[in-house]
Amino acid sequence: METVALPVLRCHRCGKAWTPRRPLVRMCPGCKSRLFATPRRPSRATVARLLRQLEKETPPSLRGCGPIEIDFRRRRDKDELLAKHGMRPSRRYASKGV
Repeated sequence: METVALPVLRCHRCGKAWTPRRPLVRMCPGCKSRLFATPRRPSRATVARLLRQLEKETPPSLRGCGPIEIDFRRRRDKDELLAKHGMRPSRRYASKGV
């Protein structure tokens, strides 16, 4: 008889590990999330806290241009930086003309 290795899936939301009964898995049996295979994106507050912590840990001679000191001349530059770190681009309001 042939041995078959069954896959063990792990939920990125609640951390539960399980062996699926069917080949197509639609949700986590622990938290019932359909997004069990996609890792959570960090919130903006978490990213800001990590950047502040990183800025404190960096020696003054290596700091250079920290996150607070960045001056964006074009909105596209800011949106590219946010997208690079997995955050949504800023909102654009047509009535403000910005």
